[in-house]
Amino acid sequence: MTEFLDNDDRLLRHAWHAVLRTDDLTTEADTLLLGETWTLSRRDKTVTATDRTGKPAWGVGERYGLIWLAPAEPVTDLPYYPEYDTDLAYSVIRRRTHAAAGVLIDNFLDVTHFSYLHQRTFGLVRPVTVERYDLDLGPWEVRLTHETRLHESSDPAGLSRVAVYLYRPPYVTHLRMSFPPGEGDDSASTLVCQPESATSTVAYVIVGWPAHDTPGLRAQVALSDAVLAEDLAMVEQIEDPRLPLAIRAELHTRADRAGVEMRRMLTSYLAACAAPALS
Repeated sequence: MTEFLDNDDRLLRHAWHAVLRTDDLTTEADTLLLGETWTLSRRDKTVTATDRTGKPAWGVGERYGLIWLAPAEPVTDLPYYPEYDTDLAYSVIRRRTHAAAGVLIDNFLDVTHFSYLHQRTFGLVRPVTVERYDLDLGPWEVRLTHETRLHESSDPAGLSRVAVYLYRPPYVTHLRMSFPPGEGDDSASTLVCQPESATSTVAYVIVGWPAHDTPGLRAQVALSDAVLAEDLAMVEQIEDPRLPLAIRAELHTRADRAGVEMRRMLTSYLAACAAPALS
């Protein structure tokens, strides 16, 4: 069993990875994935990818404002989220960091850090608890449902929110947030991490918002970008860039249940990538 997952583990060639924003590719662009450079080319609305030797990727796709690349036959399909098929507009935020992709996903799944890490963006003054915290496992998916009241400084009564996190290996986590009528606008966002190399990751955040509300989308993008900056400021302080997969390698609490299941699923995913049929 691998105790630590390197950011450029070659087994993850058998996975779909976001490698570029759709808007950033006109005719040709290079991208780095798992330590390999790929050249993306767009011809007649079709995107192809070849490595430095001229070998084409197993597959290339476009979805949710991103270009996805699978260097070798992937274990799972491209992620699909039905709410992005509704009347939503979306924008894609992009930031590069030296933090590992798995560490970023692990941090995203931690629901308790809002009250101390995101005080500037969310203005929370009371700890977010894990009292209403449900976890379900599906085929290559960890589903976390968390219900809480966000105690914002401008509203002593707090704001009721139900958040549903959907993790899919290796590095995609989708978040749906819903509020009771009159208390807030439902929204969706997705964190997708591109493991460029052992020391570099690109974090993409897909922000979905009702298409009729352009100012609301701009505001949500600004908020999501600020939240991502706060997350990066914390995870970039971690000295070891690898993600510990072995549960015994770290101290875990009740709030870490999603992170624990994420590690178990990633371990199974790596085993599937290493299967003879995909080698």
